[in-house]
Amino acid sequence: MKIPHSNVSNSIQIVEASKKKRFFNYLIDTMFCFLLAFVIQETQKLYINIYIPKELILIVTSAGYYILMEFFLGKTVGKHFTKTRVVNLSGKNIDFKTSMVRYFCRWIPFETFSLLLGGNAKAWHDVISKTLVVEDKI
Repeated sequence: MKIPHSNVSNSIQIVEASKKKRFFNYLIDTMFCFLLAFVIQETQKLYINIYIPKELILIVTSAGYYILMEFFLGKTVGKHFTKTRVVNLSGKNIDFKTSMVRYFCRWIPFETFSLLLGGNAKAWHDVISKTLVVEDKI
């Protein structure tokens, strides 16, 4: 879907990422989070003599991953590979609060399946945070 975006000097087109690319983003990011959490867990076992549940490590790792990557870079590892990025409805980079809202909305039950609800269905974490995942022209 093309969304007109007016700029002061010119007009550009923001093209939303396809559901196929969104699915690959999800797969790549999920695998990356599990891998990162595993590395942190194993490192923690070697150097810290305190038991930390693996679930807690995964939650903290995924929170840091999504919130920080989308805030600072506008993309995650998955979005890097699919050449997409997250922007606000004006086509600009998202702020820290929006990045946090996106992350916490991912915890809504069945949110993962929200893109499957029809042809023009939007992911709930996009709708609630007022963001888009778009083709990255850079």
